Amino acid sequence: MNSIAASKADIKPKASQVHRTDRVLFARLLGYNRLSRLSIRFYESNKTFHLDEQVTKEVQRLLDPECDFLIEIEKDGTVKPQLLKASLGLAENGWRTSLVKVINRSGVGAKLRAESPNALPIPNGPADEISKRWLELRLFAGRPMTANLSGLGLEYRIMQPYASQPGEKTATIEFNVSGFPNKSSPIIRQWRFAKSTDGWGKPNSCTIEARQDALHIEQTGADPYVSAPVKARGAQMRLKWWGRAAEDGIAQVFWWTKELPQPDGSRLANIQVFKDREQEYSAEFLVEGELAGVRIDPNGGPGSTRIDWIDLEYASGEGLEWTNLAVPCKVAASHVVHFNVTDYDGTPCMASFEIRDSSGRVYPSQTKRQSPDMFFQTQIYRETGETIRLPNGTYRVRCNHGPESNTEIKQLVVDGKPSALDYRVSRWIDTSKQGYWSSDHHIHAAGCLHYENPTQGILPIDMLRHIMGEDVKVGCCLTWGPCFDFQKQFFKGRPDDVSRYPYLLRYDIEVSGFGSHVSGHLNLLKLKQQLPPGGNSKSHWPTLGLNTLRWAKGQGAVTGNKVPAIDFLATMNTPRAQEWNIWYHALNCGFPVVVSGETDFPCMSGERVGIGRVYVKLDGRLEYDAWVEAPISIENQAGVTSSIRLESEQFVDERLGESRMRWLRIELVPDTPLTGASWEHRKLRIWSRDQGVRAAAISVNVGQGTQDLGFRGELAQTFLVR
Repeated sequence: MNSIAASKADIKPKASQVHRTDRVLFARLLGYNRLSRLSIRFYESNKTFHLDEQVTKEVQRLLDPECDFLIEIEKDGTVKPQLLKASLGLAENGWRTSLVKVINRSGVGAKLRAESPNALPIPNGPADEISKRWLELRLFAGRPMTANLSGLGLEYRIMQPYASQPGEKTATIEFNVSGFPNKSSPIIRQWRFAKSTDGWGKPNSCTIEARQDALHIEQTGADPYVSAPVKARGAQMRLKWWGRAAEDGIAQVFWWTKELPQPDGSRLANIQVFKDREQEYSAEFLVEGELAGVRIDPNGGPGSTRIDWIDLEYASGEGLEWTNLAVPCKVAASHVVHFNVTDYDGTPCMASFEIRDSSGRVYPSQTKRQSPDMFFQTQIYRETGETIRLPNGTYRVRCNHGPESNTEIKQLVVDGKPSALDYRVSRWIDTSKQGYWSSDHHIHAAGCLHYENPTQGILPIDMLRHIMGEDVKVGCCLTWGPCFDFQKQFFKGRPDDVSRYPYLLRYDIEVSGFGSHVSGHLNLLKLKQQLPPGGNSKSHWPTLGLNTLRWAKGQGAVTGNKVPAIDFLATMNTPRAQEWNIWYHALNCGFPVVVSGETDFPCMSGERVGIGRVYVKLDGRLEYDAWVEAPISIENQAGVTSSIRLESEQFVDERLGESRMRWLRIELVPDTPLTGASWEHRKLRIWSRDQGVRAAAISVNVGQGTQDLGFRGELAQTFLVR
């Protein structure tokens, strides 16, 4: 292998760079046990050296045997890559940590890139490219490494290849170093935070600070964001950053132009962010006109985010001179893992499984997933008899069957032979045994985080897997603007044939992205006819919300929105105070409207279905029509004997570090009708089930004010109600 000498000025920076590399290899990626004491060995031996050449030779003696690639950068920026082995050994659905030796004769602290047409993501890609996109490739650019090369004559970088298909294959890996003077480059702007926020400012609902070479954002309220001015001609662009978020959620990138100087909903890109995961995030978008600025919304609410660096570049890579390297790969087949999944009573069921290795990486890789496994989720859903393939290793598996179950963490060891993962659900409650049926009346099979390629959204059988895995008994899959003409084929005017009792999946409509959506997004449930007369798609729908409602109500549909004049208000996917404010205003105006829980999956959240849900009390067998009519009939019938509500609120069990549900049951005492005419004093009996973690805290509306209750177990108290 080529070697290089070093100048005296190189010694301390080189020692630091070697130490950073070793920290990543050993402490983070855990892929090189032989290097576990590399830094200490280097520093100890360095004490005896007096010549710079000896230092450089010792670094290369220690690291070169571990290298898979050599990259030579000439003074003019020419890149010469070389594979140092006959072939690269990989494992199906497994990662390899490859050390890359870089000899930089140019001395430029530019950015090393490695890309591959085989490493393009499957989601949002064409169907005929799936078999070619078997590789994933990452150049590690997070802490403690730096985004750019150091400019030293010798350094080492880390590349992580992943293979999704077994067999002998050849990967085309393209290398480039951008940022050379007098050479064209796709880079529009690079932001680094060693000394300042580097132009990022105007924080909304957050504070920002540059420290420890990173931009730290503390989100203090709703809609936090930061922005930066930047000028560039219009084109397809890509904004990338490396960072870590304290909470799961959806980040957004907005941009604006000289011609349209305000950000709006027509110019944004959504990115799924994951809690406590160090990774690169990327958003691609088309700028029409002259770019004037960009904005990052790190998440939708309170929390914290650290960003190490941000790059804005032209997505086409224009001006870059790539050097291709053909890399023979031998991908060994991994091993089958069988799932055995049962509910607490021994009946087979579907469950959620999040599989991670000791480095926190998710399996299977999200960029290589196809339905039924969603690329924007960390978990997969499996039932008894189903499998996954994993390479040898020890895995941490998070098992769950919705919020009525207790989350369990299991260790899975794959050691060269078929393995099994046994999961028997442990419940703290089964509401269906008490006649309360869980449901989510707002989920989507297309649009938002779903891909439109290689298929236009996903199929009913895939959506059923989600509601079964999260124990949502009724799932209302609403066809809306994106992929409307493809998804409309699944409407039947009844629960879909894929339903498996007691899990019912039915397709209906959300008026969003077409028709009267500007006057509110209407949920139209229990439709007999999917389309109004006059057309067979979405372009002929009424543009006035009341006309849409008249058409839907004329066929006996149940309708919902966040405005009155409908049967229910959709809640649980936006800030609670705002939702209750709308509801109270509607009630005070004399509209006897009820609230119902929904997720709006995967738009308001792609984490899972059933985050927002409603529980409906029914006697006997669960039937869709009875379920959808029950919430409104209880409130609208004259002479209602009682109104028993089962409400839920998330809280954290500090002993387990898991989110759990607190249950409240409220009923009138005695069980006699309310007059419905005015406020009256009545006794409410309230039960709390909170696992003994802490007392429940409830706010109950009492006439013109609010009374806060703190109790554990049971409470009977008189309130002013109607």
